Amino acid sequence: MFAKVPPTIWLMKFRGLIVAFIILICILPGCTKHEDSRQNHVMVNFLPYGKWVVTNFSQQGHEETSHFSGYVFKFNQNGRLMVSIAGVTITDIEGSWVELDNSKFVINLGQKDQTNAPLGGLSDDWVIISKSAKKFSLKDDNGNRNEVVEFSMQ
Repeated sequence: MFAKVPPTIWLMKFRGLIVAFIILICILPGCTKHEDSRQNHVMVNFLPYGKWVVTNFSQQGHEETSHFSGYVFKFNQNGRLMVSIAGVTITDIEGSWVELDNSKFVINLGQKDQTNAPLGGLSDDWVIISKSAKKFSLKDDNGNRNEVVEFSMQ
């Protein structure tokens, strides 16, 4: 009724299972779940929905807060950063933001040069100095630049 399988075939199949099991044991500990930090570190915990203004901005010790007079920033939960001035949204700016590891904050508002001033001055990798529901302060992650920015809820 059943065909008799020679013992050598069973032994080969058994060895194959042992090899597969050993490979599996060796590979599994090295596996980690990779997640995109830009999607998983949204700082909803201290950046509620609302409008924010720059209340302090300095570069190389020079006070430049007045360059942001009239600008309002809206940090959306999806990572988009909307900018308006005098109540009008600036549509040609595709801004973005992300919090990384609860200590870094990245803002992208385009090129960091004079043609994109003053918004380009905010495009940077920042270190979070302090944060609350009403205010957060950042400093440039490059200590040679000596830049500081503070946002306050409008």
